Amino acid sequence: MQSGRGELMSRTRLVGVSIADLQIAIEAPPGLPWRLAGEPLAAFAAPVEEADLHLGVRVGRVDRGQRPLLAQGLGRDRLEVRPLGRGWQVLQRRRGRVEREARLDADLSEGVVIVDADAPAARRCGYPLAGALDRWLVRHRLARSGGLLIPACAAVRDGRATLFAGPPGAGKRGVARALAEQPGVHVLAHHEVALRAEGTGFRVHATPWSEPAAAGSAPLESIHLLRPGPFPALRSLDGAEAVASLLGVVPPLDEPGAQEGVLVALERLAERVPVTDVAWTTADDAGRLAWGCAT
Repeated sequence: MQSGRGELMSRTRLVGVSIADLQIAIEAPPGLPWRLAGEPLAAFAAPVEEADLHLGVRVGRVDRGQRPLLAQGLGRDRLEVRPLGRGWQVLQRRRGRVEREARLDADLSEGVVIVDADAPAARRCGYPLAGALDRWLVRHRLARSGGLLIPACAAVRDGRATLFAGPPGAGKRGVARALAEQPGVHVLAHHEVALRAEGTGFRVHATPWSEPAAAGSAPLESIHLLRPGPFPALRSLDGAEAVASLLGVVPPLDEPGAQEGVLVALERLAERVPVTDVAWTTADDAGRLAWGCAT
C-alpha cells in the first residue's frame, strides 16, 4: 500500500493527539482548514515526536468500494470495512452518503483520509476524522499494541481506579452519578475507557468519547461487571470465566491482528486484576451495590 504521507500533495501544520499514550499525527491540506478547538479531542492535543499512527488528509473522490467485510451503525453514521490490497479501507457514511474514506496499511501505522469533494464536510472547517473514524482507528490500533477500549465508568479513589463495566443498559451511568457524590472519589469517565498494560498491572485512561472529555489516567485496581438481576449478588470471576465475561463486554473488532491483540490483553487482564460479577435489582441500587464491593 502506498504511504499516506506520499499521497499528500501539499501540507500545512501537523496536529497531534495522544489517547491512552497512543500518539496520532494528523496532517491536513490548505483546502481543508480545521482546528481541534470545540472537538472532544481538544483536551487530548499533544506534541507528536514519534507517531504511532500518521494520517494524511486530503479532499478528493472516494472509492465507494465493493460489498464491505463488516458494517456497523453508529447513530446517524455507518462504517464499512474491507481489505484493500495489503491494508484496509474504511468508509464512513452519514445519512447514507459516503463522506470519508480511510486507506490504511496492514499494521494501522500509516494511512490517508479522503474527504469526498462533494460532501458538506469538504466545504466547512470540520474535523477530518469525524463520524467515528477516530474511535475505530484508536480501538484497533490500541488492540494491536496490547491495549483496548472497554465500555465502563471509572472511579478513582486514593489514586487507584475501579471499573464498572457492561453493555448498554447495564447501569454504568447510574453508577457514575452515584460515585460522583462520594467524598474523595473522582469519576474519570462515565461510559468508556482505554486500558493499557504497564509493569505488573494495567492503567486506565480517559477517552474523548466519554463524559467528561478530559485527559487523565490512574492505575487499575479492580473490574466489576454490571448486569441487572433478580436479586443483588456479587461473585468473583477467575481464569477462563473472567476472560469470557470481559470478551462479552468489549465490542467486536474487524481487523484480525486487533482481534488477536484483544484476546491477549484480556487474558493478561484476568491474570493481573480482580474481576467481579455484580448483579443489581434496580438502577438506583447499582451505584450503592457496586461501590460496596469496591471497598
